Amino acid sequence: NVTDANVAWLLALAGIHLYLYVRPFQSTSRGKLIQKTIFFALACFFFGLAITAKVTALLYGPFLALVVITDSAGLLNEERIERSRIIAVFKRQLKQSIAFVLVGAIFFLFAIWVAFMGDLRYGVDNLYQVAVWQMGHNERGHATALFQDVRTHGYWYYFVVVFFFKTPLSIWLLLASILGFFLYGHIRKLFSKGESKHFHFDNAVLLVFILPFIWIFVFLSSGNIQIGIRFLLMGILLLWVGLALIGPLARTSPNTSRWAKYGLCGVIVFGLSEDVSTLRSGAYIAYFNPLTPSPVINFVDSNIDWNQGLPKHLADDYEKYKNFSGYIGDYLSESNEASQIISGAQALFGYGPSTNLLLRPFEPVKSVAGHRLFNLDNGDWYRLFANG
Repeated sequence: NVTDANVAWLLALAGIHLYLYVRPFQSTSRGKLIQKTIFFALACFFFGLAITAKVTALLYGPFLALVVITDSAGLLNEERIERSRIIAVFKRQLKQSIAFVLVGAIFFLFAIWVAFMGDLRYGVDNLYQVAVWQMGHNERGHATALFQDVRTHGYWYYFVVVFFFKTPLSIWLLLASILGFFLYGHIRKLFSKGESKHFHFDNAVLLVFILPFIWIFVFLSSGNIQIGIRFLLMGILLLWVGLALIGPLARTSPNTSRWAKYGLCGVIVFGLSEDVSTLRSGAYIAYFNPLTPSPVINFVDSNIDWNQGLPKHLADDYEKYKNFSGYIGDYLSESNEASQIISGAQALFGYGPSTNLLLRPFEPVKSVAGHRLFNLDNGDWYRLFANG
């Protein structure tokens, strides 16, 4: 859904700029300091926007803090520092890190100010209320049907199965191609003559992209956490970027074929464009891997929780749709009462008239967790169903 796509892109942008903060472009000492300041400020800005879109993005917060700590300690620095200069260098880096944190805090608050249309106090209070609501909602669980087994909490194989079901083919193609590209280069180097077999891996990639995905995956698959697979989107994009960076940074194949590089870039462009079109589709409240036989039989999550059923264009293809009663599918709720609070970045990226042509005449009254709610009377419902 729109909000989940937005928070995924925003968090991925935060991760990219956080990596650039650790690995600035080659420049003078002053130039690197300016670059690190800009990159960290942008990372905090995008992180702030991601939190206003969905408070679950706070799961990335520990890694942002960990990167600052390890970078200030010189643990991510590839340059060797002489023992006599360690204390002086550490003091300088500590001062710089404090300055970075102050700048980052300013841009983090600026992101909240932007997301909530210039009302910082309301934005902070809103985020607090959303966090409190989310914790209570997590305890209740999230109704999910997997192989017609309806549950409210996860189990050990849940995320593995659902990750396959709800990951579009474009993402699988992208991940498989990047992994194959990396393995091909590494195996080629192992069997080549006259080249070093040493494998170098950039710790920053592991800390900024790979570990956050593992942490988000493990955290969301625990027992009392709301188990909507869409929350994993914010981690999946981090994994994309991390895997894309592994190849060139691992230095396994400096003489990789130009066509192999073009092919990888083509797969990335195709995967991103295909998935963006899927995520932004107005009638998709949930999307599925087309290899799965039927979302009606195999997997339903958000739709049954909101009593929405499947989108109409999917419903036409599945005979058992009538067994899952609900309204026609574009962002509709059976209730006109909103129990959640409008998220800031959602108003920037997703809030507005529905993209469903049948709903164009109606204006949404609220944007709730990525769903647009419409206050329709009986006459409106009649016209909607009659035209649909």
